[in-house]
Formats: sequence, C-alpha cells, structure tokens
Amino acid sequence: MNNTHTIGLILLIIVTSCRPKPANNETENQSITKKVEQAEDTVTLKRSPKNDVKPQVDTLDQEIEVRHLNSEQQIVVEKFQNANQENPIYFSDTVYLRKEHWWRFCDKYWKNFRSISSLYGEYFNAFYLQPTLQNNNIDKTNKDFLKVLFNELVSKSKNQIKSSYEPQKALFSIIYLPNKPAGIYVGQRVTKNENGSYEVLNLEKSLVKPFQNDEEWKDQLNSGMPFRFNDGVLDTIPFFEETQFFGYSGNSRTPIEIVRFGSTISECDTEYFYELKGVEGLAEEQVKIGSYHDFILEPYENEEIDALVNHNLCSDCPSSTSSKVFAKFKGIDGLYFSYAKDGHTPGAKLHMKMEDKYVTIWSNRSDQFGCACL
Repeated sequence: MNNTHTIGLILLIIVTSCRPKPANNETENQSITKKVEQAEDTVTLKRSPKNDVKPQVDTLDQEIEVRHLNSEQQIVVEKFQNANQENPIYFSDTVYLRKEHWWRFCDKYWKNFRSISSLYGEYFNAFYLQPTLQNNNIDKTNKDFLKVLFNELVSKSKNQIKSSYEPQKALFSIIYLPNKPAGIYVGQRVTKNENGSYEVLNLEKSLVKPFQNDEEWKDQLNSGMPFRFNDGVLDTIPFFEETQFFGYSGNSRTPIEIVRFGSTISECDTEYFYELKGVEGLAEEQVKIGSYHDFILEPYENEEIDALVNHNLCSDCPSSTSSKVFAKFKGIDGLYFSYAKDGHTPGAKLHMKMEDKYVTIWSNRSDQFGCACL
C-alpha cells in the first residue's frame, strides 16, 4: 500500500468515527424518519383543535390555548366538549359561507344550541363569576352585578320569566325608534301548555289598560296611534316609585326615569312599552342599556367579534345584523355588550366567550319585522 492510499484510509476512518450513532441500535434512516414524525406531530398539535373537533368559523383563535383550569372549570369544559361533539356543527364554515345550503344544517345547529345553552350558567360561574370574586383588582360593584347576572341565568333556565317586570331584571335595552319616544320595548313571551293552550308569561300583561269591547280594540288597531297608555298604573307599584334607574354607555352612567307604561297592538302581537325620561337630546351612542343596578363599563370595540355575533341563518325570523360591540365590564374580559340601532330587531345583547364560541346570554330587542305573524 503506497502512502497516498494509507493517508486516504486514515481520513475515512476518522470521518466515520466522528458521525453520531443512532440510539437503541436504530439504523440511520430509522432515526431520521422518527425525528420527522415527531416534528409532524408537534405541528399537528398546534393547529388541530382538541379531540379532533372540526374547526369553527366563529372563533378568533384557532391555536390551542395552554390554560391552568381548576377542577370546577375542567368539569364544565368536559361537558362543553361532549355536547359539542354530539352535534359539532355550530356556524361551521359550510353553513356560514354557503348560505344557500344553510337549511341542511339547522337541525344539527339547534341540537348543538340546546346542548351548549344548558351550560351557560355553569360556564359563567366557573370562568367569570368565581374568578372575578377572587380578583382584588376588580371593583366591588362589578362583582356584585355578576352575582345578579348569574342568578338570572339560572332562573331563566328554570322558566321563571314571569316573576318580574322587565325593568326589575338585571338589564334592559334603551331603544330609539323613528317618530316614537325612547324607552324599553318588551315583546310578548308565550308558552304552550300541556292542554294545548297558550299562556303569556310577561308580568306586564297585568298593566295593560283593558279594552271595553271588541269595537274599542278594532278602533285602536286601525287608529294608527303607536301606543295605548295606562297612565298612573306604575304609581301603584312601589318598585317603580322607589327605584333609581341608570342608563349606560361605554364610558358614562346617566340617571333616567320611567314615567309611564303603555302597549302597542297588532293583529298578531302585543308589545309593551316603558317611556323613559332623561335620555332626551342624548345621542343613541351615549345610552344603550339600562338597569337599577350599579356597575362600571368601559368602551370596547372589536370588528372580529361583530362579525361572529351577527349570525341569523337558522332563525325563523330575521334579526338585525348590524350589532356592534361597544362596551365590556371594567377589568373583566370575555363578556361584551353589543347594540343594533336599526334593522329588524334593534336593541342590545350581552355575549359571553365560551371556549371557541361567542354566545348570547342576554338580549332585549324590539320586533320591527312582525315575527309574531309568521
């Protein structure tokens, strides 16, 4: 062997000995293949929702969030995931983007809605009320008001709607309609009893000025007068005499007064109305919601959330699709107020971020379309 061959052989031995050996007697190709598969698994974890649930359109964040949940939160999240997997279509990309086929998915949508909405109270308590009560940086008035909201969510699930007048509830919308006074507009809530009869749940029905006969009812219907007022009826109810009400915007609180009660009638429906004093001359952007409770809001706008909460594909009746988020509770993320000042159903809503969805946990709107006649 000449010197050239000897030097070449020595270099080959050195290079070979410096290369890392695959662990556990794996061949080099097997080791490389395993590393590639591990990398693919990591990428899949980042972009695929947990439990392989189909990605939703109505979400702002498609990546899995790393959260530290307490036991109560973990229980309600598992309930949410189970309900969502049973009927996974909830404003999916197919329903939202291909509106001509929306009707094919509405049965699954409503099953999903019923499953998810049954968890509103539990989710609100675990992710909003309890963390708020434990946060020393949040004002006591907001802590107290979230307790009120929670109690109302629970009572709503038990069909205890007829236990109070609309202004006695946690919130009401302040609605501005053309050529009508600003006020609280309340649609009839009707339920069907086991015997087939229908019952109006609103406590307001007891405040309506009765008609003397059918002719008087027909005259009112054909008169073109927007309201039939029952002057003085609120003076007989201590709550309305003794309570201070407030109108809220994103950054202000205005004292308001309920001055009288009336109703409007149509061939299909009755709408109740509380006229307000204290909002005269104020822009609609200033006062959107009201309450006799004290709380603190701060301005908040988000066009992405606006797009997500303006769905009405599977509703039997059209609704306003111009709602815009305008406020949230100071110091609390995930609960957002929106308002539609025009369209078929003007009024306010309160939305809750619930995992990858934005759900409506409260609304008070005026039916300007005539849904009761459908």
